[in-house]
Amino acid sequence: MAVHLLFLLLLTGLTGVHSVTTVSKVSVKAGASISIPCLYGSRFINNVKYLCKGYYWDFCSHVVQTNQGNSGKFSISDDKSQNIFTVTIKDLVDKDKNYWCIVEVNGGSDVGEYFQLSVTKGTPSLYVANQTITGFKGGKITISCHYRNSGETKWCRLGSSCVTNPSGSIDETKVTVNASVPNVFTVTMSGLSAQSSGWYLCVSGDLQMPVLVTVDKQPTTNAPPTTTQRNKSVSVDLKSFIIPLGLLIFVVMVTLFILFMLKRQKQSKDESSATATAKEEVTYSVVKKKRKTPAQAQEDVTYSNVKHKRKTPAQAHEEVTYINVKQKRKTPDERSDAKSDVDVTYSSVVIVEQQTKGLSKREIRNQSVIVFRCSLAIMPAISLHFLLILTGLTGVHSVTTISKVSVKAGASVIIPCLYDKRYINHVKGLCKGYYWDFCSYVVQTNQGNSRVSISDDKSQRIFTVTIKDLTAEDTDYWCAVKIDAGPDASVYFHLSVTRGTPSLYVDHQTITGFKGGKITISCHYRNSGEAKWCRLGSSCVTSPSGSIDGATVTINASVPNVFTVTMSGLSAQSSGWYFCASGDLQMPVLVTVDKQPTNVPPTTVQHRERSETFAFVCNYCTLLDCFN
Repeated sequence: MAVHLLFLLLLTGLTGVHSVTTVSKVSVKAGASISIPCLYGSRFINNVKYLCKGYYWDFCSHVVQTNQGNSGKFSISDDKSQNIFTVTIKDLVDKDKNYWCIVEVNGGSDVGEYFQLSVTKGTPSLYVANQTITGFKGGKITISCHYRNSGETKWCRLGSSCVTNPSGSIDETKVTVNASVPNVFTVTMSGLSAQSSGWYLCVSGDLQMPVLVTVDKQPTTNAPPTTTQRNKSVSVDLKSFIIPLGLLIFVVMVTLFILFMLKRQKQSKDESSATATAKEEVTYSVVKKKRKTPAQAQEDVTYSNVKHKRKTPAQAHEEVTYINVKQKRKTPDERSDAKSDVDVTYSSVVIVEQQTKGLSKREIRNQSVIVFRCSLAIMPAISLHFLLILTGLTGVHSVTTISKVSVKAGASVIIPCLYDKRYINHVKGLCKGYYWDFCSYVVQTNQGNSRVSISDDKSQRIFTVTIKDLTAEDTDYWCAVKIDAGPDASVYFHLSVTRGTPSLYVDHQTITGFKGGKITISCHYRNSGEAKWCRLGSSCVTSPSGSIDGATVTINASVPNVFTVTMSGLSAQSSGWYFCASGDLQMPVLVTVDKQPTNVPPTTVQHRERSETFAFVCNYCTLLDCFN
């Protein structure tokens, strides 16, 4: 019996059973179009997909595939983020009946799944008004499934669970089925999230009708920013603010320039008419030095005689300023004062006034160019100044955390929040809610909470929040730093709570290593996207290797749906929060590096690994003995 089961498991892996999932039977109207989704395993993301026409697998013919262009009747598209390729068949006729969704496997047998189209000239036995529908995060959508056949009615997600009348949930989205109207059951999905996007099915008896649900963000006027300050009245968007500000500054500078030139030109005309024949006047200062009388022995005095002279025509182009400087000597009494032991210089300045003739057009033009160039030089500086001010006011990058974590209902999760050094002594907290302006604090560093706890590591500038007994309502949170004299600083993160296995998880969120040694972390994933290992607020490493803060990082992705991270050459600097990343998901991991124990040899870990391996081999041998 055990041997038979073993062979069954091997054959399942080799033949690709359930590697592709699709509908089984769809009722369609002749002349119309239909889109059929085909779900495939994550290991086939980069494989070629195609639609094959015919009842028998061995004799079907390719009609369209992803590495070739679409034809007029058939088209195909591959959504690698959802692991679904979609085929669309237009102008349906009676012969459009038997098809296969197939994934091409190089070096092995292709994998596929059969579906049937029941083409009718009248009204289909199961249909919807539109195969695509769009909703918004936090909102709801309604789909009316019209049917004429008999059998159980239900609403299913392709490759996942189903809900029958009256209500239930799929991937934490609430589903209500209303069958009060004859031959119609209405499906309402509420509390939509990004995870709700995907292909669903209206089901009635042996028929299915695919429906694509797309969940978008709320309009930008209502959606919360990912990093913001707590400001109840104004939400500042730097990009939208700086550009209009720069344009406004430019317009003001041009206006001032024009007004300046008009005023300058008017003054030039007035001065030109008033001094057309006048010669310039210069004040000359003649200085004579007189000896002091005994009564004046305490100080040196400079006397100045001023005479008023007119300049000759040859001097008309000059402007002269004469400055008479006299150094005052201190008396012995003054030198004895330490605070006054400085020489003071007095200067007598004679300002020369001159009346110039009107500026020429060339001079006015040159000054215009200078003013214009100055305005262009000043404008970017002013814009940059405003940008720096706004950056400081809005607290951009003041708090950093992960963006999205997949967690299991009933479990716990620890979320690290990195903050700027100027907030070391500030109160930190966790705020619950999708919108920042309406979220509520559930825990703070100066308060306690039973289900949600918080701790602040000021040496690392990271506070961590732990949420226990997770439910479907634990989805939207904000890491926040309270600021007494201004708006709080915060950043948003999302928890995707699922009843099944999370899409990205680790065995433990904390791991300890020793200086000079190494640690290994296994990141298990089910979603698609680039896999990498990152340090919170620092750099990332993708496969196969790299380094973070002096520690060597190696990533091994040879095992399906698992990438293993090895950090070697650990040091005290290696301690901190890291995270596994796969697509849009992250899973935080706390790495602690301790000193090497003095009484435990470094080979202890190796001996344990060998012991575990030996035990596994022994167990395996015992299992074989059972088979014998």
